[in-house]
Amino acid sequence: MVSTSRTLRSIERLLLAVERQVALISRCRPRNALTEQQSLVAAWQSGRRRLPRWTYEAVPELSAHRQMLSEASTWLSEAEPLHDLYFQRIAELQLETRLVEAVGTRQFVELARHRHEHGSAAERADALALVRRWLLIEPEAPRTTIRSDDEQHPQSLYSSMCRAVGQLRLPVRVTLSDSLVAAAATGENLIVVAKDRHLSLNDTRRIVLHETLGHALPRHRATQQTVGLFAVGSAGGNDEQEGYALFLESRGGVMDEARRRELALRHIAALGVHDGANWVETTERLTAEGAELASAAAIASRVHRAGGLAREVVYLPALCRVNRAIGADPDVEEWLGRGRLSLDAIDTLRQFDAPPVLAADG
Repeated sequence: MVSTSRTLRSIERLLLAVERQVALISRCRPRNALTEQQSLVAAWQSGRRRLPRWTYEAVPELSAHRQMLSEASTWLSEAEPLHDLYFQRIAELQLETRLVEAVGTRQFVELARHRHEHGSAAERADALALVRRWLLIEPEAPRTTIRSDDEQHPQSLYSSMCRAVGQLRLPVRVTLSDSLVAAAATGENLIVVAKDRHLSLNDTRRIVLHETLGHALPRHRATQQTVGLFAVGSAGGNDEQEGYALFLESRGGVMDEARRRELALRHIAALGVHDGANWVETTERLTAEGAELASAAAIASRVHRAGGLAREVVYLPALCRVNRAIGADPDVEEWLGRGRLSLDAIDTLRQFDAPPVLAADG
């Protein structure tokens, strides 16, 4: 049982350290992701439909980390509502250690499905309603684009991201990567921008908003809160934050029709992974829905990474939850803006933490 705040702080430090070691999203990224995707498309165009031949970094053995997490859980009291949030986060991290150890194996997809079982049947139904509506959107014609890594162009993704980070005074480094599958990604004190992506101005604005206001700023604010769980993250908090980032996109007017259609395609692709579809079957499904081959292959590669992470299945249910919660109580938005918290965790934290006050950042 925790007897002092010092012990709780020790648990928080342990959880943050384990999360850094697990690094689930990074470890699920194939080393040859982009070159293999190009090869898959070329093979498809020549009439050969084959499965990906991805390679991954060496898989670490994380049983010692699971043991440390188990020991930490014995210091918590089951009678304390706040401690229960730590129990849940410990269980989530233990599952993620097993996921990392199973990268590239047949066991991975079932573990990933269990990891992303979050939300009610009604929320999943709401997400499917969005998908059905957004799939009716006609694909847009190509638009004028700017290369993402053009450091000399003031409206490139890299330049725009650096400018936004400076304006928000975030203690975050912006770097470029030639191996990133997504256009950008946010980590601890870091935003990575993919090289050689040709993006429209709206795409650039949307990605900057998503990564800075949706991810980087809440991470920074979390370090300034009185309760350490804001920084540690609650179980389901990383998933909820994707819904929050999409909420910001929509309200900011940058979730255009192309983005809605892309999100719908990602969702059905992730559901297909859960139903046992392989990469070829997923790509066929997406092209049947009107996606261009390159886009279909990119989405299929995203949902099938590591054996079937299919994390995209949480985005739209989380958006539905966040929309509903903020509509019922606008203060929820300020709570979500302070850390990686699930809506359930926010309900508990209201008992222990002062109402949110978002002072100037820096």
